[in-house]
Amino acid sequence: IKCVQGLHVWRNTMSEINDELFKGYRKGNPQRETNEFVA
Repeated sequence: IKCVQGLHVWRNTMSEINDELFKGYRKGNPQRETNEFVA
């Protein structure tokens, strides 16, 4: 398991935060579904 450095950025809404968190996963997933939990 590798740890990554956090990036502190300001977002106005929870939906913007979720979009930023899952953007890379959704683009790499042909079904465009998120089935994983963020720890």
